[in-house]
Amino acid sequence: QLRNDGNLNDGLIIQLQSSHSTAMKFNLPEGAIVEDGVESPRTFEMDSLPRDSNFTVRGTAEIPTDQITNGTLVLEIVVRSIFDPETEFIYTIEYDFLGESWIEEKEDESYSFSDFTSDAIEIFMGWWLVVAAVAIASIVLNKAVRDRIQRKEAERFQKNIEQPKPEKEGDWMQKFERKDNTGPDLIESPSVTPEAFSAAFKASSKTPSQALQPLPEDIRNVATTVLDHHALEAQKAQMDALASSIQSSGVSTQHNENQNLQPTENVAERTVRHDTQNLMTNKPVHQTTLPSKTVETDDFDL
Repeated sequence: QLRNDGNLNDGLIIQLQSSHSTAMKFNLPEGAIVEDGVESPRTFEMDSLPRDSNFTVRGTAEIPTDQITNGTLVLEIVVRSIFDPETEFIYTIEYDFLGESWIEEKEDESYSFSDFTSDAIEIFMGWWLVVAAVAIASIVLNKAVRDRIQRKEAERFQKNIEQPKPEKEGDWMQKFERKDNTGPDLIESPSVTPEAFSAAFKASSKTPSQALQPLPEDIRNVATTVLDHHALEAQKAQMDALASSIQSSGVSTQHNENQNLQPTENVAERTVRHDTQNLMTNKPVHQTTLPSKTVETDDFDL
C-alpha cells in the first residue's frame, strides 16, 4: 500500500520482477494504463493520484514446482514516481519452495481397504521370519516334550518288567531239589543197507569209459621220425638265418662292459645236452621202414 505525501498530484510507474521464470501478473486497479494485448500485465501506470491518498498494489505469482533443486522465489515490486523516476520504492517478497524430487504428495486422510492390505503385507514381510522361527521352535519343543514323556513311560514299563518278583520263604529250598536228568528224545535217522547204498550209487553214476589201447610200435616210430625231421628242418632254417646275418652285418662283437666280467670255468658236467638227432653220439641209428602206400592209412607232410 502506497500513500502520496507530496505537494501535488503525482503518477506512478509500477513493475513486477521475479528471480525465476514463472507466471505472474498484477491485479489491475481502476484507471490503470497498460499496453494493448497484454494478458498478464507486469507493468502498468497510474496517473493523477491526489495528495494524501493511499494506493494498494495487488498481484499473483505461481510457485515454480518444476525445478530440479530447492530454491527461493524472490518477487520485487518496483514503484517509481512519474515526476521523479530516479527514485525507486522496492517491496520484496521471498518464498521458499521444494524441487521435484523433494515434493511429497499429500496423503488422503481416509483409510481405504487397499491401504489396509498394503500395511498388512508390509507388516507380514517385516515379521514373517520371526513368526516362522517361533512356529518352528514351538513344533520342535512340542515334539521334544512328547518324546520325553514317551521315553519316560517306556523306561517305567521296562523297569516294571525287569523288576524281580519277591521270593517267598519256601522258594529257596526248591533250588536244592534234584531235578530229573532225562534228556530229550533222540530222533533215529533212516538206515540203509550197504548193498542198497552201493546199488543206488552205481545207478546214479556214469558208466566208466574204456581205456585207450596203445598204438602199434611201427606207427609210433613213424611219428617220431616225422617230428625229428621237422625239428631238423627248423634248426637248419635257424642256422641259415644266422649265416645270412653274419654275411650281411658281420660277426657281432662283444659289449665293452663284458671286459669287466670275470671269466668262469667251463665244467662239462654241468651241461646237459639233448641230442635228439644222434649227432654227437656214435650209437647206431635204428632205421624203420615206412609202410607201403597201399597199407598206409595216414598221410604225413615231410
